Amino acid sequence: MLTAYDDVRLEAAAGWVAETQAERLRAEQHQQAATAAKTSDKASHLTQTVRASVDLAAHRWDLVRVRGGT
Repeated sequence: MLTAYDDVRLEAAAGWVAETQAERLRAEQHQQAATAAKTSDKASHLTQTVRASVDLAAHRWDLVRVRGGT
């Protein structure tokens, strides 16, 4: 037969278990969010493509040949 003292101990234990489970759930959610953020950052770096077009014709100059030294 349970006494009033046993009831208090069981309530305390149940509260501790619930608190521990809540802390574990928060830690798992935090870790999952951090992992998702890192994965997202890596994916954006891997899938980013840069395309460039350069027209060098405007920067060309006439070549001058020099014969003999000075």
